[in-house]
Amino acid sequence: MNVAIKRPKSRALAAIAPLLQYPRADYAARAAECKGMIELFYPAAGKCMAEFCAAIADKPLTELEELYTRTFDMAPLCTPYITTYLYGEENFERGALMTQLAERYAQSNFDLNGELPDHIAVILEFAPHFSPEELSELIEYCLSSPLEKMCTTLKDAGSMYYFLMKTALAILPGEQLEDCQK
Repeated sequence: MNVAIKRPKSRALAAIAPLLQYPRADYAARAAECKGMIELFYPAAGKCMAEFCAAIADKPLTELEELYTRTFDMAPLCTPYITTYLYGEENFERGALMTQLAERYAQSNFDLNGELPDHIAVILEFAPHFSPEELSELIEYCLSSPLEKMCTTLKDAGSMYYFLMKTALAILPGEQLEDCQK
């Protein structure tokens, strides 16, 4: 049986990951592919993903790069590091969780591509490597609250990335998707 069918949650989260990284030439195509997969298993989340795809549809790559940088990189609107939402900027527990994540990635020979282990894109990309139990714990203790906070920040700022974060949040267990409107 296809792993994507067997474990759609981890595959859906992993499909979102490249869209939370610096945009490349194939960004819109990846978003459309992600939308198709998510709509298949998570129709409500698919509506948010469709909103994201619509928001990026006519934007040239340079504009997407600028929006990404403004949102997640230089003086970011929304930090992409989950441990800052859990523990704040300077905290021993933040470092401990990042070390645990890095060790788990190393066990699978997973390449962080120069990112910190708590970057949201890295965690989502690694989702298929977690066992179902590990993924459930990660969602409960490390992802739900930071994603909710990211959604609030992005929605308040009127960012198109709100729709992408809302898509990810809608896939997590126990999360109810009200709507994708700003």
